[in-house]
This record gives sequence, structure tokens and C-alpha cells, in this order.
Amino acid sequence: MENYYWTGYVKATPEDLRSNFLMANTDTRSLILRVLSATGGKNGMSPEQIISFLEQSFGAFQERLRYETWTWNAQLILRALLDLENHQLVQKDLEGLYRSTTLGKLAGDSGLSVESIIRVVECLSRMNEGHMTEPNLVALTQLCVELEEVYMPINRKSTKMEPMTWSDEIKRQNIANAIVASFTRHAN
Repeated sequence: MENYYWTGYVKATPEDLRSNFLMANTDTRSLILRVLSATGGKNGMSPEQIISFLEQSFGAFQERLRYETWTWNAQLILRALLDLENHQLVQKDLEGLYRSTTLGKLAGDSGLSVESIIRVVECLSRMNEGHMTEPNLVALTQLCVELEEVYMPINRKSTKMEPMTWSDEIKRQNIANAIVASFTRHAN
């Protein structure tokens, strides 16, 4: 048995190390928030510094091995920064340096996608304190992108009964109109 471990693991050929940093569905906004969180964010970073930081990542190194002329799309980074600023996840100071807001730090440090955070915050901003009920908070989780990856079995032949049951239950639970509107806006 000891010989098996020695030859099968210690002396074996190691598997390739792959970065998931730049997967096909990677959200540039998430990368930016993680960079700002990782660097402490106290001094802030310029767009050029953010791009430079990303270009020095292992994921970027692997992309350059696969595609020799690969570089970050600066316009994509700038659009992502503007989107993060519009959603108050980052703020730019007078010197043009970006820092994460408290919400941006939460988004950067959490396992949630930035899109999920934006959807929930946009919805919460249209609600008042009286809407903070358990059914509404549970309903808010339905806006998260991560839930779209979970298989939910439905009866595809039931085009009338199942949707009506869903609609009736939303009404019975008194789900806030802002949440129901968000369901419609973000339906696949």
C-alpha cells in the first residue's frame, strides 16, 4: 500500500493547475471588487492600477499562454467601473482613485455574484421598512443569479395550473410589489 501511494501520488505526474479566475462567465465587476478588497482599498486604485493588478494574476498568465497577444480590454474595465459606481459599490475620489463602498466590500468578499447584489439592492431601495417581512426576504432570494443554476423541477405540461398556483401564493404571502416587478424584469 505504501508503494502505491509513493508511485501513484508522490512520483506521479502532477495534474495541470488551472485558474478559474477568467472563466467564460466571469463577471468583470466581481473581479474589480475582489481586487479592491484584496488590496485593502484604503488608498484607492486608478483604473490603470486595477488593470495592471489583473494583468499580473495567474489567470491572466494562463490566458497569455493560450493566446499570445491576449490583454485586458480596458474599455470593458472602464464600463464595469462605471456600472459599479452607478450602483454605489465603488466610489471615485477627487484624485480619480476607486475604493469599495461598504456594500462593494461585502459584494467583493462574499460568494454572491455582483449581479445578485445589484438586483437585491435595487429592489430593497424601492421598499420601505414595513416590507421587511420574512416572506419578502425569502422572495428576495429568488432574484439571485446563483439560484438560476439550481434545478427546479416543474411540470412543463401544466401551463395554467402551476403558474396560477405561484401567482396565488405570491398574493397570499403579500409579497411587495417591488419584488414582484423585479421577478418580471429578471425572468429568464
